[in-house]
Amino acid sequence: MNPQPHELLDQFMEERRLELGKTWKQVSAASDVTVETLSALRKGRTNPHNASPLTRRGIERGMKWAPGGYEDALAGHKPKSLTEDVPHPEHAPPASAAGGADNGVEELVERFRRLPLDKQMEAFRELFDEIHRGVDASRDGDGRQRPTG
Repeated sequence: MNPQPHELLDQFMEERRLELGKTWKQVSAASDVTVETLSALRKGRTNPHNASPLTRRGIERGMKWAPGGYEDALAGHKPKSLTEDVPHPEHAPPASAAGGADNGVEELVERFRRLPLDKQMEAFRELFDEIHRGVDASRDGDGRQRPTG
């Protein structure tokens, strides 16, 4: 009898977890997927084909698998591993369009990430309101975009 997709996923995830020397709690933290969800997918309590793209990419990040590794595991193929110094491309920081000239923006984003969550939310709301006011100011009375230039 052929192994079920969840059994294949479980096998490849367990092998990789041991290679990385991580606990399931550490894998959960690295993947932003709860331990309960990881377990449900691996044990077949949740159909692994129904996992969201966000969950799939999170598991790849936590397992340090190359993009498509989750799907490879479900198909019975060993996922390709990323080395420690190569981030998952879908989770790497965006490249600067000016080739590094936007260090000020990168610094602000990094400072934002270090804020407590409540302060992040407060800053986000203020920024959203500011942008919304700017959009409203650029529209004429009936909601159409004002001509520029």
